[in-house]
Amino acid sequence: MLCCGICTRLASLLMLKGTAARPQCDLKFPGAKPLNEAGHNRKHLAAERAEALRRKRASTEHAERAERERISQARAEQERAKQERAEQERVERERAERERAERERAERVRAERERAERVRALREDVERQRIKLERAEQGRAEREKERAERDRALREDVERQRIKLARAEQERAKRITARKEAVWRGGTCQHSANRGERCMFAVLRARCCDWSDVKAVKKAYHKLMLHMHPDKGGSIEACQTVTAAYKMYSDSIHRIPMGLRMCKCWSERTAFKTTGTP
Repeated sequence: MLCCGICTRLASLLMLKGTAARPQCDLKFPGAKPLNEAGHNRKHLAAERAEALRRKRASTEHAERAERERISQARAEQERAKQERAEQERVERERAERERAERERAERVRAERERAERVRALREDVERQRIKLERAEQGRAEREKERAERDRALREDVERQRIKLARAEQERAKRITARKEAVWRGGTCQHSANRGERCMFAVLRARCCDWSDVKAVKKAYHKLMLHMHPDKGGSIEACQTVTAAYKMYSDSIHRIPMGLRMCKCWSERTAFKTTGTP
């Protein structure tokens, strides 16, 4: 297409000079116009071709330069955007750092204030506890003094009561011993003495008022027979009395309904065991 354009221009120039020859192209390109019969100036054609190549190269270079400039501008824009973004990020980081520093400073101030409040409250609490302990110590000393006085008075009262109880116990023991000796010597207990009878428990020296059981009475009988039997130096009358009392006790266990004469306490004991009523 470039060659055809050059040929067309050459033909137009020749026609303007008055030449009658028709241009004819010797390059045999399709659609090319023929050059004049005298031939074409090949130097001029080469110059035209060189000029066309130069222009094409210039346009190509211009396009490449424009593309490079566009690319460089795009890169510059990218770099500038990157720098702006980096600057914005730096500003954001600095702002975040300042905010964090402010928060940390505020936290430190608040922590210091809270620590000072805790220390003050702790000192006040320690002072209150000290005063409370001093008052408690004073009260404890007073209570100890009062307790010592009460203990001393209580010990004195206990000692008086102990002496009183000991004396009462001694007197009671003396009365009981005298009563037992009187019963053993007379062979009667309180109930039998009121009726003028002899109690078999008194004869056997068993505790009728304590509701002695069969084993206890039997033990008392054997104990008496150890020194009241005639072979052991006792009298026949005493041995017979003890034996009769023990026989009466043995028979009374099975013959209560027959109305044998017994001690009142033994009758009550047996009635309670048989009927359930005293």
